[in-house]
Amino acid sequence: MKIGLMRHFKVDWTPANHWMTADEFDQWIVDYNHSNIIPDQTQVMDTDWNICLSSDLIRPRDTANIVYSGDIQCLNLLREIDIAPILRLRVRLHTNIWLALGRIAWYFAHRSQLESRVQVTARAQHVIDLIESYQVDNVLVVSHGMFIKVLNKQLRVRGYEGPSVNVPRNGDLYTYEKL
Repeated sequence: MKIGLMRHFKVDWTPANHWMTADEFDQWIVDYNHSNIIPDQTQVMDTDWNICLSSDLIRPRDTANIVYSGDIQCLNLLREIDIAPILRLRVRLHTNIWLALGRIAWYFAHRSQLESRVQVTARAQHVIDLIESYQVDNVLVVSHGMFIKVLNKQLRVRGYEGPSVNVPRNGDLYTYEKL
């Protein structure tokens, strides 16, 4: 079985301001999640995919429609790992600081985050179980950066061979195969 992981194409959105409060950061996440992509048709698909699974958010769904011509199954299981401000500060911090603090908080299971690392790992394992239940040769998965990183790790734990991806690039395809 071959599994392809692809992060959605780049997002066509620029915030008005990179310095924001915790509440503004929450809105920034909402706005980002409803943003369109910058289509990129340079991705060459070297595999005939039997099934395509996509996150149900706009970015991966639109990406999947560009790279895959058949029916696409949209799943909320493939959504990005939620990120929330670690503290409800009125102080303005740069977007990158909010993102870094949120990911560190997630990594250490801080109560501010909506989903723990254990829960995300279980979700990724459930996705792999679902993929394997299809009993087809090739499955394409279009999702989000951090969740792809977790899927990547869990695929390798399950004996799939493929690249170790620390930061998945927008629109790049990473292929894993169980020999």
